[in-house]
Amino acid sequence: PEWLKEPVLETLYIRFHTDLIDFLYINSLNINYPKSCNPETEASQSRLVYDFVHERTYDGRASKTLNVNDEYSRECLMIRVKRKLNSFDVIDVLTDLFILRAAGFIRSDNGPEFVAEAVRDWISAVGSKTAYIEPGSRWEDGYCESFNARLRDELLNDEIFYSLKEAQIVIEEWRKHYNTVRPHSAFRYRPPAPETIVPKTGDRQSTNNVSEPLCGGWSAIE
Repeated sequence: PEWLKEPVLETLYIRFHTDLIDFLYINSLNINYPKSCNPETEASQSRLVYDFVHERTYDGRASKTLNVNDEYSRECLMIRVKRKLNSFDVIDVLTDLFILRAAGFIRSDNGPEFVAEAVRDWISAVGSKTAYIEPGSRWEDGYCESFNARLRDELLNDEIFYSLKEAQIVIEEWRKHYNTVRPHSAFRYRPPAPETIVPKTGDRQSTNNVSEPLCGGWSAIE
Protein backbone atom coordinates (compact mmCIF):
# COMPACT_ATOMS: atom_id res chain seq x y z
CA PRO A 1 0.00 0.00 0.00
CA GLU A 2 0.97 3.63 -0.57
CA TRP A 3 1.16 4.55 3.10
CA LEU A 4 3.90 1.98 3.68
CA LYS A 5 6.27 3.85 1.38
CA GLU A 6 7.12 6.25 4.21
CA PRO A 7 10.38 4.93 5.83
CA VAL A 8 9.19 5.36 9.42
CA LEU A 9 5.87 3.65 8.80
CA GLU A 10 7.57 0.87 6.89
CA THR A 11 9.95 0.22 9.82
CA LEU A 12 7.07 0.19 12.31
CA TYR A 13 5.12 -2.20 10.10
CA ILE A 14 8.05 -4.61 9.80
CA ARG A 15 8.62 -4.58 13.57
CA PHE A 16 4.93 -5.13 14.28
CA HIS A 17 4.81 -8.01 11.78
CA THR A 18 7.92 -9.59 13.34
CA ASP A 19 6.56 -9.23 16.88
CA LEU A 20 3.24 -10.73 15.81
CA ILE A 21 4.93 -13.77 14.26
CA ASP A 22 7.04 -14.20 17.41
CA PHE A 23 3.97 -13.91 19.65
CA LEU A 24 1.94 -16.45 17.68
CA TYR A 25 4.85 -18.87 17.51
CA ILE A 26 5.58 -18.63 21.25
CA ASN A 27 1.95 -19.28 22.14
CA SER A 28 1.78 -22.24 19.78
CA LEU A 29 4.77 -23.81 21.55
CA ASN A 30 3.52 -23.03 25.08
CA ILE A 31 7.08 -23.27 26.41
CA ASN A 32 7.67 -23.05 30.18
CA TYR A 33 10.77 -23.46 32.24
CA PRO A 34 11.31 -27.17 32.95
CA LYS A 35 11.32 -28.04 36.63
CA SER A 36 13.98 -30.71 36.36
CA CYS A 37 16.74 -31.57 33.95
CA ASN A 38 16.45 -34.94 32.26
CA PRO A 39 19.18 -35.30 29.59
CA GLU A 40 17.29 -37.98 27.64
CA THR A 41 14.04 -36.02 27.63
CA GLU A 42 15.85 -32.82 26.79
CA ALA A 43 17.67 -34.42 23.85
CA SER A 44 14.45 -35.87 22.45
CA GLN A 45 12.62 -32.54 22.78
CA SER A 46 15.52 -30.47 21.53
CA ARG A 47 15.06 -29.22 17.98
CA LEU A 48 17.80 -27.25 16.32
CA VAL A 49 16.95 -24.68 13.68
CA TYR A 50 19.44 -22.99 11.41
CA ASP A 51 19.44 -20.52 8.59
CA PHE A 52 21.68 -18.08 6.74
CA VAL A 53 21.70 -14.30 6.96
CA HIS A 54 23.53 -12.26 4.33
CA GLU A 55 25.47 -9.10 5.15
CA ARG A 56 28.25 -6.93 3.69
CA THR A 57 31.34 -5.37 5.19
CA TYR A 58 32.28 -1.72 4.62
CA ASP A 59 34.31 -2.53 1.50
CA GLY A 60 31.21 -3.98 -0.16
CA ARG A 61 32.32 -7.59 0.05
CA ALA A 62 29.64 -10.11 0.95
CA SER A 63 29.62 -12.03 4.20
CA LYS A 64 27.33 -14.72 5.49
CA THR A 65 26.24 -15.92 8.93
CA LEU A 66 24.99 -19.38 9.82
CA ASN A 67 22.70 -19.02 12.83
CA VAL A 68 21.97 -22.12 14.90
CA ASN A 69 19.28 -21.98 17.59
CA ASP A 70 17.65 -24.43 19.98
CA GLU A 71 13.86 -24.18 19.81
CA TYR A 72 13.51 -25.90 23.18
CA SER A 73 15.82 -23.69 25.25
CA ARG A 74 15.53 -20.64 22.92
CA GLU A 75 19.30 -20.30 23.06
CA CYS A 76 21.44 -19.18 20.14
CA LEU A 77 24.05 -21.91 20.10
CA MET A 78 26.34 -20.56 17.41
CA ILE A 79 26.71 -17.89 14.75
CA ARG A 80 29.38 -18.79 12.21
CA VAL A 81 30.53 -15.77 10.19
CA LYS A 82 32.49 -16.23 6.95
CA ARG A 83 32.70 -14.85 3.46
CA LYS A 84 31.24 -18.05 2.05
CA LEU A 85 29.50 -20.96 3.74
CA ASN A 86 28.72 -24.30 2.11
CA SER A 87 27.50 -27.75 3.14
CA PHE A 88 30.90 -28.67 4.58
CA ASP A 89 30.75 -25.64 6.88
CA VAL A 90 27.26 -26.76 7.97
CA ILE A 91 28.65 -30.18 8.91
CA ASP A 92 31.58 -28.55 10.72
CA VAL A 93 29.22 -26.39 12.80
CA LEU A 94 26.94 -29.31 13.65
CA THR A 95 29.93 -31.44 14.64
CA ASP A 96 31.08 -28.82 17.13
CA LEU A 97 27.57 -28.51 18.58
CA PHE A 98 26.78 -32.23 18.83
CA ILE A 99 29.88 -32.83 20.95
CA LEU A 100 28.10 -31.07 23.82
CA ARG A 101 24.43 -31.20 22.85
CA ALA A 102 22.40 -33.67 20.85
CA ALA A 103 19.12 -32.87 19.13
CA GLY A 104 16.20 -35.00 18.05
CA PHE A 105 15.40 -32.94 14.97
CA ILE A 106 17.09 -30.31 12.84
CA ARG A 107 14.76 -27.90 11.06
CA SER A 108 15.76 -25.81 8.06
CA ASP A 109 14.58 -24.58 4.71
CA ASN A 110 15.41 -26.32 1.46
CA GLY A 111 18.58 -24.40 0.67
CA PRO A 112 21.25 -26.37 -1.22
CA GLU A 113 23.61 -26.25 1.77
CA PHE A 114 21.01 -27.95 3.98
CA VAL A 115 19.63 -30.55 1.60
CA ALA A 116 23.06 -31.66 0.40
CA GLU A 117 23.50 -35.42 0.56
CA ALA A 118 26.58 -35.10 2.79
CA VAL A 119 24.60 -33.09 5.35
CA ARG A 120 21.64 -35.49 5.35
CA ASP A 121 23.96 -38.49 5.71
CA TRP A 122 25.77 -36.86 8.64
CA ILE A 123 22.52 -36.02 10.44
CA SER A 124 21.26 -39.57 9.96
CA ALA A 125 24.56 -41.03 11.18
CA VAL A 126 24.35 -39.20 14.53
CA GLY A 127 20.78 -40.38 15.12
CA SER A 128 18.93 -37.15 14.39
CA LYS A 129 16.26 -36.40 11.80
CA THR A 130 15.76 -33.59 9.35
CA ALA A 131 12.60 -31.50 9.39
CA TYR A 132 12.56 -29.49 6.20
CA ILE A 133 9.86 -26.89 5.76
CA GLU A 134 7.70 -26.78 2.64
CA PRO A 135 9.27 -24.70 -0.17
CA GLY A 136 8.14 -21.09 0.10
CA SER A 137 6.56 -21.63 3.54
CA ARG A 138 8.86 -19.51 5.68
CA TRP A 139 6.22 -19.29 8.43
CA GLU A 140 6.85 -22.97 9.20
CA ASP A 141 10.24 -21.87 10.50
CA GLY A 142 8.82 -19.04 12.57
CA TYR A 143 11.31 -18.96 15.43
CA CYS A 144 14.33 -18.94 13.13
CA GLU A 145 12.80 -16.17 11.04
CA SER A 146 12.06 -14.21 14.19
CA PHE A 147 15.64 -14.62 15.42
CA ASN A 148 17.05 -13.49 12.07
CA ALA A 149 14.86 -10.38 12.25
CA ARG A 150 16.08 -9.66 15.79
CA LEU A 151 19.70 -10.05 14.71
CA ARG A 152 19.24 -7.67 11.80
CA ASP A 153 17.09 -5.16 13.69
CA GLU A 154 19.17 -5.03 16.87
CA LEU A 155 22.68 -5.35 15.41
CA LEU A 156 23.29 -5.61 11.68
CA ASN A 157 21.24 -2.55 10.68
CA ASP A 158 23.08 -0.39 13.22
CA GLU A 159 26.67 -1.57 12.72
CA ILE A 160 29.29 -0.98 10.04
CA PHE A 161 31.80 -3.81 9.88
CA TYR A 162 35.13 -2.72 8.46
CA SER A 163 36.49 -6.26 8.33
CA LEU A 164 35.32 -9.83 8.62
CA LYS A 165 37.20 -10.22 11.90
CA GLU A 166 35.36 -7.26 13.39
CA ALA A 167 32.05 -8.76 12.31
CA GLN A 168 32.93 -12.09 13.92
CA ILE A 169 33.86 -10.47 17.25
CA VAL A 170 30.90 -8.06 17.45
CA ILE A 171 28.34 -10.68 16.42
CA GLU A 172 29.72 -13.17 18.95
CA GLU A 173 29.42 -10.57 21.73
CA TRP A 174 25.83 -9.92 20.68
CA ARG A 175 25.12 -13.67 20.75
CA LYS A 176 26.40 -13.91 24.34
CA HIS A 177 24.25 -10.93 25.35
CA TYR A 178 21.24 -12.49 23.62
CA ASN A 179 21.65 -15.69 25.62
CA THR A 180 22.64 -14.37 29.03
CA VAL A 181 21.14 -10.88 29.42
CA ARG A 182 18.42 -10.13 26.86
CA PRO A 183 14.92 -10.90 28.24
CA HIS A 184 12.76 -13.38 26.33
CA SER A 185 8.99 -13.14 26.55
CA ALA A 186 8.68 -16.93 26.22
CA PHE A 187 10.56 -17.29 29.52
CA ARG A 188 8.67 -14.60 31.44
CA TYR A 189 11.22 -12.02 30.30
CA ARG A 190 14.25 -13.88 31.54
CA PRO A 191 17.25 -14.89 29.41
CA PRO A 192 17.46 -18.54 28.32
CA ALA A 193 20.99 -19.07 29.70
CA PRO A 194 21.71 -16.52 32.45
CA GLU A 195 25.30 -16.25 33.58
CA THR A 196 26.33 -18.21 36.64
CA ILE A 197 29.09 -16.64 38.70
CA VAL A 198 31.33 -19.00 40.66
CA PRO A 199 32.70 -17.35 43.83
CA LYS A 200 36.41 -17.19 44.49
CA THR A 201 38.16 -20.01 46.33
CA GLY A 202 37.65 -19.69 50.07
CA ASP A 203 34.24 -18.08 49.85
CA ARG A 204 32.51 -21.36 50.60
CA GLN A 205 29.52 -19.89 52.40
CA SER A 206 28.21 -18.21 49.27
CA THR A 207 28.47 -21.28 47.03
CA ASN A 208 24.99 -22.43 48.04
CA ASN A 209 23.54 -19.16 46.80
CA VAL A 210 24.84 -19.46 43.28
CA SER A 211 21.94 -19.56 40.85
CA GLU A 212 21.76 -22.64 38.67
CA PRO A 213 21.49 -22.30 34.90
CA LEU A 214 18.19 -23.09 33.29
CA CYS A 215 17.69 -26.59 31.96
CA GLY A 216 18.95 -26.75 28.42
CA GLY A 217 21.05 -23.57 28.75
CA TRP A 218 24.79 -23.24 28.76
CA SER A 219 25.94 -20.93 31.53
CA ALA A 220 28.95 -18.65 31.31
CA ILE A 221 31.34 -19.15 34.20
CA GLU A 222 33.55 -16.27 35.22
